[in-house]
Amino acid sequence: MDTLVFFGLAALAMAAATAVQVAAGLGFALVAVPPLVALDPKLVPGPMFTAGVVLILWQFWSERGHLPWRLAPPTLGGLAAGTALGILATLVLPEGDPRPLFGAVILLAVAISVAAPRLPPNPLVLALAGAGSGAMGAIAGVHGPLVALALLHLPLPAYRAFLGMFFTAAFVLVMPGLWAAGRYGVAEFLAGLLLLPGVLAGVWLAGPLRRAIPPRALRGFVLALSAASGLALILA
Repeated sequence: MDTLVFFGLAALAMAAATAVQVAAGLGFALVAVPPLVALDPKLVPGPMFTAGVVLILWQFWSERGHLPWRLAPPTLGGLAAGTALGILATLVLPEGDPRPLFGAVILLAVAISVAAPRLPPNPLVLALAGAGSGAMGAIAGVHGPLVALALLHLPLPAYRAFLGMFFTAAFVLVMPGLWAAGRYGVAEFLAGLLLLPGVLAGVWLAGPLRRAIPPRALRGFVLALSAASGLALILA
């Protein structure tokens, strides 16, 4: 595939994922991971995180005044532990086509989002949600579903602010681990920079998308599309 076409398609995937995340409050990794892995598994998680950090920081900064700091210690402690376990898992997993693993993690994330009950926001639940999110993120770039479930009790501005802070911390924790594991370097950083236009385009597209489609309907569409994409990766 021509390099320009390749990165154009990858940026398009990032634009769609960013627009969905901004419009619906979830879905960035669920939308971005399947097409990026189909193009080249090496685009996930390193290059995707490199480009996505712009969105993460914007989300955190725009809602920072609503951040419930009291929930941070157990959640971030779990995130750190889970990220370390996820990085270790990538080192011991057998070599081979990684697409079935990515597909399985996507299907697990969708199942959690659809079927899991609302979780009580106590320190143990927050720590376990952070740990599970850290492990899933380090392996396949999908941090969101578990911690999002643990925060459903929050008002929407606090919810968005905490997720922005959480994803920022996830980026800070996972990137050195990926580098140490040999999964992130100059090539991945440069590839991430080439995906940045997609993120910026997605932020611009989010406004019209939010006005055109109710968030609840958009959430259902994202989950259905993600499930189909995850299954396709497993069967590929």
